[in-house]
Amino acid sequence: MPVDASQLAPLPWVTKTVVFADVVESVRLYAHHEDLQIARLRGLFHLLEDRVVAGHGGTVLERRGDALLAAFDDPRQAVAAAYGMHRAAADIASAGDLPQDPIWLRIGLHLADLMFESGAAYGQGLNIASRLATMASPGQVIVSEAVRDHLIEPLDGELHDLGPCHLRHLPHPVRAFRIEPAPTSLPLPADVQAPATAALPRPEPIRVRLAILPLVPADQGSVLPPLADVLLDQWIAALSSSPMLQVTSRQSSVAFKNRAMQPRAAGRHLQADFVLAGTAGIGYEAMRAQLSLIHVDSGDSVWEDEVWVHEDGIVDLTHPAVAGIAEQVVQALLVTEWQLARGRPLPNLALHTLHLAAVNQLHRFGRQEFERAHEMLQALRDRVPRHATPLAWLARWHVFRIVQGWSDDRAKDSADALEYANRALVIEPDSSLALVMAGSVQAGVQLDMDAARSYYDQALARNPSEPLAWLLKGVAHGFLGEGEQALLASERSLQLSPLDPLRYYYHSLSSAAAMGARRYERAVDLAQHAIRANCMHGSAYRTLAIAQSMLGQPAEARVTVQRLLAIEPGSNVRQFVARAAVDSAQNRRFAQALADAGLPPG
Repeated sequence: MPVDASQLAPLPWVTKTVVFADVVESVRLYAHHEDLQIARLRGLFHLLEDRVVAGHGGTVLERRGDALLAAFDDPRQAVAAAYGMHRAAADIASAGDLPQDPIWLRIGLHLADLMFESGAAYGQGLNIASRLATMASPGQVIVSEAVRDHLIEPLDGELHDLGPCHLRHLPHPVRAFRIEPAPTSLPLPADVQAPATAALPRPEPIRVRLAILPLVPADQGSVLPPLADVLLDQWIAALSSSPMLQVTSRQSSVAFKNRAMQPRAAGRHLQADFVLAGTAGIGYEAMRAQLSLIHVDSGDSVWEDEVWVHEDGIVDLTHPAVAGIAEQVVQALLVTEWQLARGRPLPNLALHTLHLAAVNQLHRFGRQEFERAHEMLQALRDRVPRHATPLAWLARWHVFRIVQGWSDDRAKDSADALEYANRALVIEPDSSLALVMAGSVQAGVQLDMDAARSYYDQALARNPSEPLAWLLKGVAHGFLGEGEQALLASERSLQLSPLDPLRYYYHSLSSAAAMGARRYERAVDLAQHAIRANCMHGSAYRTLAIAQSMLGQPAEARVTVQRLLAIEPGSNVRQFVARAAVDSAQNRRFAQALADAGLPPG
């Protein structure tokens, strides 16, 4: 008698990262020495299940003769397991009796909601993971955008954007990325080298480089107090105002949240001289934080202190838990640097989550993500109505809407951008972010590059370590035909944001600055970095096509323009000229280069 499905108890949805690993050409393997091949594959899948999957906190859902399906709670652990699967396949192949027959896997990952019952799993996410695996070449890992959103490049690997992909039996395309392990030496970021013919030196950092890491729970298994995230923001803001320090950006610091990494190692990733790190726990009606300032080279703790923090007034930068700690850190750094110089020769979906997600979505340059960013920023504004940050980013959102050609009412978007920028400055007149966004409005809406540059200079006077101010200042210099200044500013922005989730955006705009300075090889390199990380950002294609044309590579420029038109079918030369804002001989040459490469006139 058939089972009445309506009588079955409903199953809860559980969010998991699904990993599908498939042996490439298993039929070919079985064609020779079938018994030995079966033994090798059995050994491989036992190894994958018992050590690789379990060792990374995963669970095997299904195992067939030539494929394995597993689920993980943490997307980063799932990616690490995928790397481990490829290593295991290589080890099994080289150690067996048939080394001439390599075993290759292709692996797909997708983050999705699933239902579980008695060892069985249900959900569309299983199909998507397996379809992504079919896109992988032997030895590759393909992840969906949902997985990519939980990864930090290059800590979790190097990502290559494949764009929206049509998968078999799925009604809508899936944004996919190829991911591969970053070099183990991890020189983050690599020193920026100008072309051999360039006379412009890269500015050397002359200030102490400080990274402020997210606090970790004081006791294993305990929950981090909410105030810990607020304190991180406040310490970065306070210490960034010191002209003696170069403070790593907040986005780069947050990349280390919930990562089992020692502060000294994190400092090396961030290219910092010192790291401020610590623990936080709940005490009697207050949060107790224990802090340590660590010298990255030696590993020595040069200053330690304990602070008890109540919620009242913590958003004020003059609060003792903020200003007091910042002053002690600066003094400790001064004393430590002095002591080092004496002994050596001279030649020798908390608020922060909402904020970060909104900014990430804003810079995806896809319509759906862009609208979602607006919703997030409005929610953030409603939760912290007296904070300038969401207002500043809302101003930027309306600027992007105009610049991307998505506005159905340019006059209204222009007015909204100006209003949000002005309101942010009313709330926090000294906010470097608010000043940067006010400059962005002047550049993108008013087309007044001189006014924009003035705002960026004011922002940098208040916070010399604001990477976005340096980046957009470089753009303003570029539009004004000041190529050398543009390149200096943009390269500084890259130095200040080594692990920023928006690094592709920094690469893209820095490419335009390099192009304005006639450093076309550098422009090509930066644009290709940007496209590799986000193949949907049209500006990087325009810059790449111009630079290729100026280097005498017309065929490559035509290919780049065709890739641009595939993601922005309405792109044309007239739009480029309008966005350039300044009518200069150089911008006219660039417009002609795009026309020669096949971009429609408009």
